[in-house]
Amino acid sequence: MESNLVTDTIGLYIGYSKNIIKSTGGLRKIGNHTNIYSDLLKQFLYLYDTTTNKNVAIRRIGVNFANVINSSNIQLSLFENQDKKDKETKLAYAVCKIKNEMGKNSIIRGMDLQEGATTIMRNKLIGGHNSG
Repeated sequence: MESNLVTDTIGLYIGYSKNIIKSTGGLRKIGNHTNIYSDLLKQFLYLYDTTTNKNVAIRRIGVNFANVINSSNIQLSLFENQDKKDKETKLAYAVCKIKNEMGKNSIIRGMDLQEGATTIMRNKLIGGHNSG
């Protein structure tokens, strides 16, 4: 979002614990270029639900984006609610601005406060190591 990039293809990699079974996942073309969080999340959840073996412990998760272009190069669709997309885009930019000015832990999701959540602790790391 901050880089003004959009994608029309997402990728998901699921690696399982102790090589019990072969890794799963794949690529999914989503039809139109977007960087809207809710659109991308829906596509990732669909890909996860259709390819992942939920009976085996997961060790690694990889996420990637393909066909990434600058957002100024996309064409608007007549079939989507553009006002809703604009509101979500403005909200995402506001969140990015706040996090850049006040720190990554200035805005967090409710699930990041649950027992066992690691987001707040990980946001304090520098290159995966403690800063102090």
